This record gives sequence, C-alpha cells and structure tokens, in this order.
Amino acid sequence: MTSAVEGVAQSPKRSNRTLWILIAVCAFPYLAGWLYFQFRAELPVPATTNFGTLLSPVRVVGDLPLVGLDGATFNTADLRGKWVLMTLADSACAAACQKNLYNLRQVRKAMGNERRRVERLLVVTRTSHLPALQLQLKEHEGMKVAVGPEPSVQQWQAVLQNPNPVAEDGLYILDPLGNVIMSYPPDFNGELIIKDLRRLLKVSQVG
Repeated sequence: MTSAVEGVAQSPKRSNRTLWILIAVCAFPYLAGWLYFQFRAELPVPATTNFGTLLSPVRVVGDLPLVGLDGATFNTADLRGKWVLMTLADSACAAACQKNLYNLRQVRKAMGNERRRVERLLVVTRTSHLPALQLQLKEHEGMKVAVGPEPSVQQWQAVLQNPNPVAEDGLYILDPLGNVIMSYPPDFNGELIIKDLRRLLKVSQVG
C-alpha cells in the first residue's frame, strides 16, 4: 500500500525530467547554430582537400592555333566544354614524359562513364625526335598531340610555368572554359590525380 502511494508521488518528477530532456534536445540545434555564428571567426580553417596545386587566379590559355602530328590544324577552343588533362614534353619523351602519358591515360580511364568528359593533350616543345615519339604514342590512342606552331608552344610554356619551376614534364588540368586550374610536378602520384579529377567532375555542372 505504501509503495503504491510512493509510486504515485514520484510520477510527476519522472514526467518533468522527460519534458526537460525533450526541451534540451529541441533547443540544442538552435543553440549550436547560435554559437557557430557567434564564434565562427575563431574556428580553425579546414585544410584544402586537393592534392595538386590549385592555381589562383586560374591561368587563361586563350585561343591558340595548334598543329597536330598529321599536319592538321586545330585550336585550343576546340577543347572547350571538356576537362583536359595535359602535359608538355620534349619529343624525346624521356622517363618523366612516359610516366605522364601513362598517367594521362590511366586517370581518364579511371573516370569510368565520366571519361567522355575528359580529353588528353600532349604539347611537344622540341620536334627533333618525332618519329620515336610517334611509336610511343601508339599506346595512347585518342590523345591529342600538338607539335606547333612555335609561338603557341611558347605561349603554353609561359602560361604553365610557375608554380613548377619548369613547365615541361608537369601535368595540368584545364577546366571546360579553357583555364588551367590545377598543376602537378613531374613524377606525381597518379592515384592522387584521380581523386582530384573525380572530385572536380562530381561538383562541376560544366563539361
């Protein structure tokens, strides 16, 4: 009998406790939001998640006339609307160049169905070893190759130089508007380039 009376007497306390818990749960998001806006200037800035060097401001390439291996002419404007993986190399195509060509192919392949949004471009700085280069390029079908004219190649070098000390043998990403936005030094890890490009394709509404 006594226990029943005590149980009845305690029930209002349990009810109040539940009520306060509900109030606290409902108020927490508002309190957290208020604290964030009050102290957001003092919060640590999150680290960037890209692995390559993000160029800011972006490097504008402009419309450059180019000559392909077969002598046909094309223009950088023809690449607009696509993401472009590109590198600059001597026609002798030493080890760094060969690795870049491999990375260009593998990075695009790793994009799966999204690879239709990605083009590859090799700009050749010196053409004295073109026959040997053509043999190597048989393993890289579909890649666009520019071997001139010289003023356009020099313009490419000027645009791409810095942050890499030498533009040659670096690897670069151009956005669908024709801007160089990302730079990688020679001998960079291709797996990390894949992560960068996947993120760009995912967030981009262009290209």
